[in-house]
Amino acid sequence: MRKKGDKVKFWSVSEDNILKEYMSNSDDNVQIAATVSKLLDRTLRGVYQRIIFFRNGQNFDHKRVKKVKKENVSVVKKTNVEQGITIPEGFSFDINNVKRAVMFNGHVRLYF
Repeated sequence: MRKKGDKVKFWSVSEDNILKEYMSNSDDNVQIAATVSKLLDRTLRGVYQRIIFFRNGQNFDHKRVKKVKKENVSVVKKTNVEQGITIPEGFSFDINNVKRAVMFNGHVRLYF
């Protein structure tokens, strides 16, 4: 198992080709994994998992996506689009315990 701080070793095209060559010569996944793991200096578990991926039809294109640098990114601040008018305290409602009421263009919000 990989420990914290260890570098991640990605599979190269040549390593995949070696693995596929061994897979074409034999059907024993465990034997292939044992042989290729010693040859490529990889863990047995990692090579076996790669074999299973290939046997199940999963292919890898080995294209890495470059990170885009964030330059001159402006921060978008949320603004309240709807501005309401607070109704004064003397206004009466048929509902008890209303602490605040705000009137908008198409509705009224009651805060309890």
